[in-house]
Amino acid sequence: MQLSSTFDPALFPRAKSLPPKRASRVVRGDELEIDCDSTDIDAWLHNNRPNSPEELTALRNALYGRRSCGHYRIVAAGSTLRGEERFKLAGSTDAVLIVSDKARHYLLRKLCRYRKRYGF
Repeated sequence: MQLSSTFDPALFPRAKSLPPKRASRVVRGDELEIDCDSTDIDAWLHNNRPNSPEELTALRNALYGRRSCGHYRIVAAGSTLRGEERFKLAGSTDAVLIVSDKARHYLLRKLCRYRKRYGF
């Protein structure tokens, strides 16, 4: 029995390779889409500086509770390989990706210094 005489490769075309699956960089939240890859907290804080004690309180509450508060929106962005929660924080002008608890605490410390410096 010879299989080579009955097998016709033209009848079985090669399957096309599919592109690798990648997570979308646009995260859909409540009614908000946040598209960012920036992790520069200092630049974000410079552009989205709180202008009143109420805004500062709203931002701190958003970071402590990891939920949207005031006009600061928080959208989950998955987790790191170590299992830490990642999220995107959107202010009035742009957004920043918070990649770890250390980054969140860094921003909270910066806000504490900001409050003491400007007397909020």
